[in-house]
Amino acid sequence: MAAPVLDPGHSRFWESRESVVLYNPRDETTTSAAAALRSALDLAPVAAVANGTDGGETEEGLIYFFTSGSSGHPTCAGFTRAALALSARAVNAFLGVTADDTWLRVLPRFHVGGFGVEARAWAAAARLVTMDSRWDPRDFCRLCADQAVTRVSLVPTQVFDLVHAALTCPPSMRTVLVGGGSLRPSLQAAATALGWPVRASYGLTEAASTVAIQAADEPNGSRLTLLPHWTAQTEAQGRLVLHGPALPTRLGTISPLTHQPLWHPVSALHTSDRAHLDERTLTFLGRADRIVKRLGELIDLSLLDDQLADAALAAAAGAAGSDPFMGLLAAREGLLIDGKLQADGTSYSMLMWQQFQTQRKEFVAAHRASIELDRLARQHTEIAQARAALESALVSALAEEEVLRRAANNDPLTGLLNRRAFTRSLANSLSWRDSVSPMAVAFIDLDDFKGINDLHGHSVGDDVLR
Repeated sequence: MAAPVLDPGHSRFWESRESVVLYNPRDETTTSAAAALRSALDLAPVAAVANGTDGGETEEGLIYFFTSGSSGHPTCAGFTRAALALSARAVNAFLGVTADDTWLRVLPRFHVGGFGVEARAWAAAARLVTMDSRWDPRDFCRLCADQAVTRVSLVPTQVFDLVHAALTCPPSMRTVLVGGGSLRPSLQAAATALGWPVRASYGLTEAASTVAIQAADEPNGSRLTLLPHWTAQTEAQGRLVLHGPALPTRLGTISPLTHQPLWHPVSALHTSDRAHLDERTLTFLGRADRIVKRLGELIDLSLLDDQLADAALAAAAGAAGSDPFMGLLAAREGLLIDGKLQADGTSYSMLMWQQFQTQRKEFVAAHRASIELDRLARQHTEIAQARAALESALVSALAEEEVLRRAANNDPLTGLLNRRAFTRSLANSLSWRDSVSPMAVAFIDLDDFKGINDLHGHSVGDDVLR
């Protein structure tokens, strides 16, 4: 079998009927799940594996992505190439991407956002630049400037790094699409002040990347416009439900035991995100499943409820026997008749009693873990609030620093460098200029400027200087 085409920038990739499995090779769960999926699809491992990608011939010809499991067990979504191409073209159309643009891929290809960038570059016949090295905001800025990048997709933490380093946007950049998390208004404002054309977006792995994008004339980053190929509705608690042709053909939860996807039909995508829907505008209100996962750990509240109910039932059934837990077991197994144990059920109950002792220890451990998780959750909230306060203070400090810098270096009327700043800039230019390269300084003088002030007034004179 010929080596499969794994590069979305190749037209052969989109014409192929090969299945491709994309996964994070540094994540043990998804790596195991990818291996199980390849085995189930009868995919032969390929010699050249890049960014955690394997391919092979199958009837389905789907492209498979794995989620990180941020809202439960990891899931696997398999898309047709047509669905992925449709998503890419919809984003390009909304942003006005053309063949003259240059997309930069920062996220890895196994991330649906990284794959989406390559797909958009292919769909628009645009130039593609990749940054496969470790993320560094200064290296990112240099790459954007050197390659005249016009479009890029980032996550909020990367935007924060740019703001924290006070890095200004290269002049070529037209769109910084931010997804993968909530973009704070203060962070967006700070990035915009540095020249970054930041636009919030909302997407999911299970939706082939982007679902909605902040319009160019929309100042509120939490109000996003639904892309044309999606329709949406809300259900209980305002949970968002999506319908459209970019839904995955196959969607399954990864079993923690077998690592195999447990596939289920896909007619709509029921998300855990709460939103207000106004025609084609989504205003996000947060997630509905926050209580389920905290600090990377899931708490099965239904299991705890069952165990607490067992404890209450044991106390109520205690009158039926010498030990309340024996009474509970007898009641559960139908061994209790008129408040007495059946003689032929005693040995079975003793066996169950031993099992219940183990269950009771597990319940106590789970209860203590729940208390500890509550404490850690409160601590996490306090840390998050402190971080938000620090971010806000940093944004304010950067803004104040910029105001002070301009006041110290620039003329307040014209915005030009004042004498001290000009002298310093000239000295710097002379220090790095070599002996061969020419250099010129232009001096502009306005003759009879006093006459303008005397005849028309100082306000007109100020307008002339501006």
